Amino acid sequence: MKTITVWNRKGGVGKTTLSFNLASCLATEHQKKVLGIDLDEQMNFSLMLEKGTGRTKADIVKLAKDNFKDMKKAVYKGKNVDYIRGSHAKAYVQTINGLYEGLKSLTDYDYVIIDCPASFSHIVQSAIYAADFVLVPIGLDAFSKDNLNLVSTSIESVRQAKELNEMKVDEEDFMVDIPWSIVVNRVANRKNQKETFTDLVYKHDYPMLDICISETTTVATANSMKKPVYLHRSHATVAQDIRDMVDLIREEVEEDA
Repeated sequence: MKTITVWNRKGGVGKTTLSFNLASCLATEHQKKVLGIDLDEQMNFSLMLEKGTGRTKADIVKLAKDNFKDMKKAVYKGKNVDYIRGSHAKAYVQTINGLYEGLKSLTDYDYVIIDCPASFSHIVQSAIYAADFVLVPIGLDAFSKDNLNLVSTSIESVRQAKELNEMKVDEEDFMVDIPWSIVVNRVANRKNQKETFTDLVYKHDYPMLDICISETTTVATANSMKKPVYLHRSHATVAQDIRDMVDLIREEVEEDA
């Protein structure tokens, strides 16, 4: 099982939309068994995945309170992607590695996709800790470069905590890695976007997926219908962008499998 955490400290970059399309594409086009986990208090990821919840189960707040025990009992069956519901209340974790340990019980899944809020709260840190790969959507605005410095240092701080915890368990001196990459979202090919993109690529050493997601009203329409973009408009450019993104992510996380 591979865990992909979708996160940025900056809001409004399309994290939930990409989480939903990533999870759905893995499930339907790649025939993978996928679980979505919603950590955002807005709960949009949950709303996009649900198909009628039926009996009420533990949400992410209750799971965090119990240090992520019995995660299987909190899973709802979605149409294509199963999910653990978020909550409008704030979740507080007991230990930074609680989610990482709890996910080990979910052996039925090929992928877990975690949609995070725009913060560096303890539960977000636990999601980064649990990740085999962190996907960082960005917009090409004037603040993206400064924000990425925060993203990079934040992931590194979690990596160091994970390395320390693993060394305590195994008593081995080895490096722990938390791979991450940027995906540029909502690209309209404007001059200021081109300048920002060029600056990111040629003047900085951030890891970047070799794909940009196009800006189009197709995405908003698909979201309103709770449909993945590639099912709403399968031949649209943005649909192919998302397919390409999923292929690149699979290469990243499955190369060592």
